[in-house]
Amino acid sequence: MLKKLQIITLLLIATFSGFAQESKSVVTKDESKDAYYKPRIGLGAGIFTFFGEVRDNSFSHLFTSSMAYELNVGRNISRSFALELRVVHGNMKVNQRGIGENYNFSSNIWNGSANIVYNFDNFYKKPKVIMPFLSVGLGYLSFDSKTDLLSSTGIPYHYWSDGTIRSIDENSPQAEDAVILQRDYDYETDLREQNLDSLGKYKLFSLSIPISGGVNFRVGGRFTMRLGATYYLNFSDMIDNISDAGEGTRKGNSAKDNFLFTSLGLSYSLWGDGVKTQRDKYFDDIDFSDIDTEDSDGDGVPDFLDRCANTPLDEGVDENGCPLDADVDYIAGKQDKETTSAAGALVNTDGITYNDSIIAKEQEDSIAVLRKMISTIYPSGTDSRKVSPFKPADMELLTQKVELIQQDMQRNDDLDNFFESVSEEAKRRNISEPKEIEKLVKSVNSVYTELVKENPELSKTLEVTQQSTPDYSTIPAQFLNSDANEDGLLTADEVLRVVEQFLDGSSSYTLQQVYELIDYYDKNMKGVKVIDFGGTKGVYINGKLNILPKVTYDSPQALKRRQLAKEFKTVDLNRDGEITPDEVNSVIKLYQAGSSLYNSEMLNRLIDIYLE
Repeated sequence: MLKKLQIITLLLIATFSGFAQESKSVVTKDESKDAYYKPRIGLGAGIFTFFGEVRDNSFSHLFTSSMAYELNVGRNISRSFALELRVVHGNMKVNQRGIGENYNFSSNIWNGSANIVYNFDNFYKKPKVIMPFLSVGLGYLSFDSKTDLLSSTGIPYHYWSDGTIRSIDENSPQAEDAVILQRDYDYETDLREQNLDSLGKYKLFSLSIPISGGVNFRVGGRFTMRLGATYYLNFSDMIDNISDAGEGTRKGNSAKDNFLFTSLGLSYSLWGDGVKTQRDKYFDDIDFSDIDTEDSDGDGVPDFLDRCANTPLDEGVDENGCPLDADVDYIAGKQDKETTSAAGALVNTDGITYNDSIIAKEQEDSIAVLRKMISTIYPSGTDSRKVSPFKPADMELLTQKVELIQQDMQRNDDLDNFFESVSEEAKRRNISEPKEIEKLVKSVNSVYTELVKENPELSKTLEVTQQSTPDYSTIPAQFLNSDANEDGLLTADEVLRVVEQFLDGSSSYTLQQVYELIDYYDKNMKGVKVIDFGGTKGVYINGKLNILPKVTYDSPQALKRRQLAKEFKTVDLNRDGEITPDEVNSVIKLYQAGSSLYNSEMLNRLIDIYLE
């Protein structure tokens, strides 16, 4: 028996080592579409219930005479199926008392099996605390049955019709000398050695089919508790030493000797904390602990919360990682040479309140001075720009409006990053259908929920819908030329582009029309975002992400973009069959960085054709 135990132990170690080696590759590769588990090991304890010719009619020793123990090693191969090895060992004791039928035996049981387990996780959107399971397997059964026929002093038991056990047979002439005996429950006699039915040295092993059912309970961390029952269908009828080969009262039936093992156990997940869903695997390559603590500019504010990157080391910052602006004049940190400017005061790029001497020193043209002030928001604005004269109060109002738009854009950086990550995943997985995009966004919605916790100014919920048409709002006729990409929406970037063109002197808009454009955006289009998921468009507006169906545009502009895409295939970065202004700008930036496939002649030709 010790040799058998060693063989089973070596088998478990070999299998367990295979699981361990396999788990090393699990970390970086997706093994299944839905989920996978790390290897786990479990221990359990329970009781045997025997089903054979000998029927137990004494339950006084149920929890002491039929105790058994289980060791299992397993690993899920998908969200619904797992492979598991089990070893069950225990001592099964059965006692039957009746008129003419008094049998008892104790059998040392070993059973090792390989099982396939089906759990019901696929019925739940998220892993639950209580998870039912079913399993079936193939096992090897070993038993060694003995019986209690003698008292502690070696006197044979004789069962009398009055229900007593005595030292002499009831029908013996010396029956009156018989004394009452008590069973010592010492199973000293080997049943096979008795050869009662002339079966000789029958086999003490057989194949078995274990069929299991029960529930798993998640108890926290890597631990899972299991309550289950396994019914063993065995291929032997000799566990109780009574079969259809017997005669008289020993005549049995042709059914095999089966038994039930009811158990409670605890398993531990190795090298991991349980189920990993597709949503989890999407973030496998991200080390969130580093993201939470990384502080690139060393200002004491983690990058995750730092709204102002690359702050100088000796610069004082606020809780958002931005240089301090004590007087709230929008000139912060060491750039502010006057930290006590009055509220609402007009200051120059050094944060110093404008006075006559400063104006005279910088430039006699007061309009140019104000234009230099707004260049702190638009660095591209220079004193050489031609701007029609207007009042300083108008200039200050325009500056405030532009600043509010930029603040909204900065507040939504985290939301932009979220949509960018979803867009990259859609492109990586070649998702093109709007409904599949909708499923992807919903699958990572928990990340957005975390963003809302950290940024209360974001929308409280992210509702994903599919629009039948991309028509969200009718842009007034006087603002149609502000819609640079002709998508029927006015974004913050497009509004700011109009403002810069106005400051540049190249816009046909008057100052009043610029005000009206900004007011229209603020009322109807504030916060709108257009997201390209690689062929499928999405529009985020008023806290809702709307997935647009694919639309074929037959406008002359669209036809020209598709024609350009055929001629300049590498410019069509998202492979949607059209070239957009953003794609042309990307190619220009690549050329400036020395990474473009186009030379200056080809690039100029592309720009000329596109601008025609």
